[in-house]
Amino acid sequence: MSAARSTTTSVNPSPRLNNRKFNMALGHVLGGGSSINAMVWMRGMQRDYDGWAKNGAKGWAFADVLPVFKKQEDWEGGANEWRGAGGPIHIRRPNDPHPTAPAFIEAAREMGMPVTSEEETAYKTLGASSTTLFPVGLTGW
Repeated sequence: MSAARSTTTSVNPSPRLNNRKFNMALGHVLGGGSSINAMVWMRGMQRDYDGWAKNGAKGWAFADVLPVFKKQEDWEGGANEWRGAGGPIHIRRPNDPHPTAPAFIEAAREMGMPVTSEEETAYKTLGASSTTLFPVGLTGW
């Protein structure tokens, strides 16, 4: 990654890290560090957007921002009620999830956390899901 798109910052020693110091990568791009680390695409919770609108943030209800999200997306499954296609951000399901991912989902279920379906991840982020979305097709890195 070019220096124009990333930098590092020194993290002070921490007892929780066995008093180690390390350099943390930071991204100077849309999405910040997530864009260079996990590259997770997540919209936020529908109830949060609706709460902002209810408290005076006109134009920030989920119904208001959903069309904006959909215009940004190029979802591998094609456009539907919740996802967009043809936008500049190519998103997909992970091709090679870690082998322990199903165990984490099952552990969440056993603890009483809702498990969300693939379709629900487009609008319902409260819960465990095996379909975390990742942007793909970025160039110039």
